[in-house]
Amino acid sequence: MMIRIARRVAGVIVTYHPSPKALEQLLRAIAPQTQGVVMIDNTPGGGAELPDISSKDVSVIRNGANVGLAVAQNQGIRWAAERGFTHVFMLDQDSVPDRDCVARLYEAARGLADKGMPVGTVGPCVLDNRTGRAYSFKRFTFTGIKHEYCSAESDLVPTDFVIASGSLTPMQALQAVGGMEDGLFIDRIDIDWCLRAAAMGYGVYGVCSARLRHEPGERSRRVWIGRWTEAAVHSPERTYYMVRNSILIYPKAYAPLRWILNDVLWLSGVVMVSCAVAPARLRRLRLVMKGIWDGLRRVQGPLIDRSFDARQP
Repeated sequence: MMIRIARRVAGVIVTYHPSPKALEQLLRAIAPQTQGVVMIDNTPGGGAELPDISSKDVSVIRNGANVGLAVAQNQGIRWAAERGFTHVFMLDQDSVPDRDCVARLYEAARGLADKGMPVGTVGPCVLDNRTGRAYSFKRFTFTGIKHEYCSAESDLVPTDFVIASGSLTPMQALQAVGGMEDGLFIDRIDIDWCLRAAAMGYGVYGVCSARLRHEPGERSRRVWIGRWTEAAVHSPERTYYMVRNSILIYPKAYAPLRWILNDVLWLSGVVMVSCAVAPARLRRLRLVMKGIWDGLRRVQGPLIDRSFDARQP
C-alpha cells in the first residue's frame, strides 16, 4: 500500500523594486493555493514597499542589496526545507497563477511519480500578459528547436526546460539535484537547473491545464527576417548575462550538445537583432564582447562595470 505524504507547498517569490499593487494581486492568487509563502526582497537600500501582508501567512527576507536571483531562490528553498515543505512553487513578481494552478501542477507531478517516473519539475502553460499568447514548451534537437504547444491530446508535455516562475519542484528533487547556481546571478538559471536534473534522470514537464500569466520584462520590436515577427529587446545588461552565462554552461558535463548548438544560434540571433534595432547600440555591443570575455574567463556573479549602474534588468 502506497503511503502518501501530505502536500505542503511553499510559495517562493523573489522581488526587486516590485509594484505593491502587483504584489498584492500575486499574494491574493497564491495564498489559498499554498501552505506558506516567503518573499525574498533584493531591492537595495531600505528594501521594497510591500503591500499589507498582516492577514496572510507570509514571511519576508530582506537582503538589502541585489544579491542575485539564484541566491534569493536558494534562500527561499532553504526556508521551505527547514519548515518541512514537500514542494516549492517558484514565482517572480510579474507573474499571476490561475486559482487552480498549484493543484493541477501537483496532480501532474504525483501522477508521474505514481508511475515510477522521477520528476524534476513541472511548469504551467505561460501566457504573455500583454498579448495573451501562450509560450511554447521547447525540445532541443540537432535539427533545431521543436516547439510544443498545448492541445487537447495530452495535458502533459515533456520538455527540456520550464521557466522558473510558476514551476513546482519536489523538495526531493531539489535535494538530489542541488539548488540554483549562485554564480549565474540572473538569467539561464532555470535552464541550467533543468539540464542538470535531466542529466540525473529527472524529467521536466509542461502541464497544459495549469496556467500562469506572466509579464515579460523586456520590450519587443517588429523586425523583418523573411517575414515580420516580434523580437524581444533586452537591456544591455541582460544581454551581457545571457551571453556570459551561456558560455559558462557550455563546458558543463550535463549540457547536451543539441542544446549548445541551438543556444549558440538563438543567442547569436538575439544579439544581432538587438544590436541592430535597440537603443544604446555601442554599449550593448561592448557588453556583448565583455560577456564573451568574462564567460571564457569563468567570471561569475554580478556584472562589474564602472561605466553604468549595473542594476538587475
